[in-house]
Amino acid sequence: NYLLFLDPESLQKQKQIVGFNDEILDLKHLPGTVSKIAMATNSNHAQIVDISTFDSEILIGHTDVILCVDVTNDGKYIATSSKDNTCRIWKVESHKCVGLCRGHTEAVTCVGFLSWAGVPLFSPKKANGQPLLVSAGSDKTLKLWNANAKRPLDDSDVYMLNSAETLIAHEKMINDISLAPNKSMIATASQDKTIKLWLPSPLVQKAVLKGHKRGVWSVQFSPVERCLASASADKTIRLWSMTDFSCISVFEGHEASVIRIQFVKNGTNLMSAASSGVMKLWSVKKQECIGTMNHHKDRVWAISVGSDEKEMITGGGDSAITIWKDMSKEIRENELQKKEENLLKEEEMETSEWRKEYKVSALRALELNRPHRLRNILDKMISTVNAKTEVASFVSELKKEQVKQLWEMIRDWNTRGRSCAVAQFMIHHLLQTTDLPLKSPANVDLIINPLLAYSERHHKRIDKILQNSYLLDHALTCMKQEGI
Repeated sequence: NYLLFLDPESLQKQKQIVGFNDEILDLKHLPGTVSKIAMATNSNHAQIVDISTFDSEILIGHTDVILCVDVTNDGKYIATSSKDNTCRIWKVESHKCVGLCRGHTEAVTCVGFLSWAGVPLFSPKKANGQPLLVSAGSDKTLKLWNANAKRPLDDSDVYMLNSAETLIAHEKMINDISLAPNKSMIATASQDKTIKLWLPSPLVQKAVLKGHKRGVWSVQFSPVERCLASASADKTIRLWSMTDFSCISVFEGHEASVIRIQFVKNGTNLMSAASSGVMKLWSVKKQECIGTMNHHKDRVWAISVGSDEKEMITGGGDSAITIWKDMSKEIRENELQKKEENLLKEEEMETSEWRKEYKVSALRALELNRPHRLRNILDKMISTVNAKTEVASFVSELKKEQVKQLWEMIRDWNTRGRSCAVAQFMIHHLLQTTDLPLKSPANVDLIINPLLAYSERHHKRIDKILQNSYLLDHALTCMKQEGI
């Protein structure tokens, strides 16, 4: 399953690639790095992966499947939790386990750092002050962990963390925990359909949030507002106020259990992922879905957003690591540029029509997709002395996709009596100078069949008018003969 690239002279490892990741259960960006992530797969080995080169470092220590990963703010340490009932802390630089938490009686489903950047994890300040780690699991308990003040004899030894506090937090297994941006509050999500809020050190319950009809899979504090988002197996996402702990809004739209959520764009948007693999982007302010993505083929377990929020990485049951780029700025710039170009084209269309340069104005009207304006311009063009030459010059400038676009406009013009003359003139000319759009059955049904049907109708109408005109001539002749 591993591909090792060795230096031919020293036989030292240069690169390592994991051939198959199996199900990706969790992943996090490593702060302070350009392209590295910490990842947990359906394995007892965690990975540090450079997504630009796929070079992987394997973290060996757990004896059963790893379920969750978390990283410190400075990106120097990684925490993992596993089905082996333990949590471990890893030093990123050495890829070694430096801390071990034992005390859970069942699988540890989630873990999170309560530390801050700049202070060594196992300093006396950490050992005797704020808890280092928080964990929860299938045993329904929530635990806080302190670092042991006694240093190990050897740097390679592992610190044993002390369980500072333990509470039975829920009636069923705990699926997720989230820490407030300032680490002042802990949120837990459980299969018992509730979210509970806790104050750390000492561990005190602050509030219980009820409203979901099925188990809650994921919770996430907003990075800027005093609110919390939750995702549930009832296919909904709820937004909760952290002031009065009421439900602010409910987001509906998923057709399967929502198993992961993540605030993006500085808390203005919310990304959600369902067990069907469908991901949705929500506007928090408008409370509506603004985007749907169907890239994953199986459930999405992990969503991680980079510190600059320009990149998002997802992983799930399809074993794929998917990298998403925020193209909002580029799209806005392209839209602005296109709008400016369209204004220039519109001005050129107006000016050239005023100067009776109909070919230029017709081309611009087609580029701007203005069927009504193009019909009026062509109507003026075919009324000129050199109508055939003007139309031929216009058609010769068209690209292949523009010819198809023109055929579609002609089809619509041909449905009305007032514009059928222009349509029939253009049909006559296009049949002589271009190919019919017959390469696909769809084009036949979309363009040719309507043209034939309405052209036959116009022919019958004109033929009837012509016959009636003969009757009028006959009546006038008879009147002259009678001297009337």
